[in-house]
Amino acid sequence: MTATVATTATTTVQKVHVEVPGFQAFGEFHGSNKDCSADAELMARHPLDGSPLEAATLNLWWGEYWNTGHHTSGGATLDHIYWHLTGSAHKLDPSKARVAKYIGTDKIALAQLRAEIIAALVKGQTVITYLGKALALPDNEHGVYGHFVALGGVDSDQGYLVGNGDTTDALGGHGSIGIIPTHWHSWNQLAAAEINGMIALEKVSMVANVNTIPAGWKDDGKTLVAPNGVPVVKGFRDYVLSHTWDANNWPLAAEQVVSSGSIEPGNVAIGSGSRQDFRLTSLGWTESRNVYVIYVGQDIRALTAQLAAANAHVAQLEVQLASTPAPAPPPADPKATEALAALVELAKALKLIAA
Repeated sequence: MTATVATTATTTVQKVHVEVPGFQAFGEFHGSNKDCSADAELMARHPLDGSPLEAATLNLWWGEYWNTGHHTSGGATLDHIYWHLTGSAHKLDPSKARVAKYIGTDKIALAQLRAEIIAALVKGQTVITYLGKALALPDNEHGVYGHFVALGGVDSDQGYLVGNGDTTDALGGHGSIGIIPTHWHSWNQLAAAEINGMIALEKVSMVANVNTIPAGWKDDGKTLVAPNGVPVVKGFRDYVLSHTWDANNWPLAAEQVVSSGSIEPGNVAIGSGSRQDFRLTSLGWTESRNVYVIYVGQDIRALTAQLAAANAHVAQLEVQLASTPAPAPPPADPKATEALAALVELAKALKLIAA
């Protein structure tokens, strides 16, 4: 990373220039299945885990996408790429690289997405992102809308270093070009291309590769147990151990399987899977996304709305109950009245005899 500082009489502006070493663009037409999802993944992974910039790699990965239903005739999604990075046969080697942050499409505002991408690139991470209108980029193939690209650098003046496998450079070789030039694009250009969502990848150092058990927790190699005795297992255990986890962020209950509906009350589109709630956050798992951090804020809002609706319904029922007149007593049975009168007379007679 290099940085220059420009100073004026009233302000000091720090300019940043970062390029991920080894970041290169690779044409998706180079003897492959012309798949931009696998191509963007390859461009982002190559400088971090050494994945070969070859058509054979693209074809192998694309086959995994297609054969498992993570790529259809309608294309792939950012969720599908996340699955391949974390749950496929060729997922990231945790000793080399990992997903640093995943933000799905249509999850946050454009300004916030820009801030997240800058933060990732400044740290030397690569980013995979989706473009809803790729033809807006000046060097992109005409007529292309949905498309994936990789980002490998940021500069205060030049913008963002883009690896795009569907540029005029890639097309110019008629399928014979492998490594092609990267291009700098401004944020306005990326915004015009409808940039949406991100997966940030980072290289794992030897130190960061060592699983760390939070202070006060216990682990036997299969089950991680918090100080309150609640277990964390399988993928959730791996996530806690491989991330900087607050030792006070205990699980509130064991993993919960949700077989119908959504594991996120605030996001029904996520679907079934499992989740585990902790003091400070929640972890979720689905077949398409693997393990990820749940945005609990939107769950709280959704559950609060559901509780308010339920309370309003109860209050309505209470009003209806209070306004309903009490039922009239049933008419007296003449025979029962006659029998009761006879008993009263008998009681009087017995009392006289006793006297």
